[in-house]
Amino acid sequence: MREKTAKELNVVRRQLASKPSKSASIDKGHKKSSNDRHMAPINTTRSASIDAKSQSVHTKLLTEMLNMLDSMHEELKELSDYAYDKIGKHEFSIDNIGERLQIITDAAAKMNERWTEG
Repeated sequence: MREKTAKELNVVRRQLASKPSKSASIDKGHKKSSNDRHMAPINTTRSASIDAKSQSVHTKLLTEMLNMLDSMHEELKELSDYAYDKIGKHEFSIDNIGERLQIITDAAAKMNERWTEG
């Protein structure tokens, strides 16, 4: 049992030795504590509060964006309805002008026939 533990310990030491060491410049400004084992506990209630706040901010932003999209959709629908209404009026106007032009052309043709016959 002792031999097995010693072998595992040697394997771990070799793995640690084969890892690249940290650059000195990374830890330059960070002083190592002599009491690394006793790290300050994370305040879970504060962490949860921060998470809840950020989630509520995200939810609020998402809601605002959805409201903006809805209002933009309504505005685009109104613009589309207005454009189709205008196009319809212009089509009617063009058709009306086409009919009047045909009537004038027919009248001019009849007048030409009378002038040439008479």
